[in-house]
Amino acid sequence: LPPAGAAMGGLEGAWLRLVVRVQEVGEGLQGEGLRGLALFTLAFTAWRLCCLPTTTVEVAAGFLFGLARGAAVAVAGKTLGSVVAFALGRSCCRGWVEPRARRWAEAHPGVAALLAAFERRPLRTVAALRLFPGLPLWAKEALLAVLPVRFAVYFWSGLAVNVPFALLWAHAGSAADSLAAGLRAGGGGGGGKAQASGLLSLGASVAA
Repeated sequence: LPPAGAAMGGLEGAWLRLVVRVQEVGEGLQGEGLRGLALFTLAFTAWRLCCLPTTTVEVAAGFLFGLARGAAVAVAGKTLGSVVAFALGRSCCRGWVEPRARRWAEAHPGVAALLAAFERRPLRTVAALRLFPGLPLWAKEALLAVLPVRFAVYFWSGLAVNVPFALLWAHAGSAADSLAAGLRAGGGGGGGKAQASGLLSLGASVAA
């Protein structure tokens, strides 16, 4: 195999082993009742706090716990993880970034327009930024932590974005015969989410 093909084959093999391992661990939680749901939620919170892609975990939640409970633990874990990340970013970085952002706004009209949008339409602007597919998750979290965004706006915009995606991916997992099949139905966490984000971002722009 060419080097690129060998590398892709190795990544695919590692991915399949990870899926199998996640399924094995998750099946151990299924018989734990509320304790299993709580442990899954805490694990998802830690995963989200590390700004790792969440689609795989949301599909796994639906596969392991069904649509309703799977979506509920996905929303809880995803929201808790993002709130902790927001609090850490704000306490550690905002004091250094905010005065510089004001200076950048004076020098760059684009930065000034972004700050003005957060002040005029905060909920809509934060939701649009969360849905924008062109930025990695860690960059979105860093921006929202240091920009003038109130916690209430951050929290409710997060719920508004997290609930539809949790239902979508939990449904994919709950309807699948295996976790791997559920991930394929969900687009593997990549293209499917980007397309959905693009459609929702378009909807937000039209609504504006």
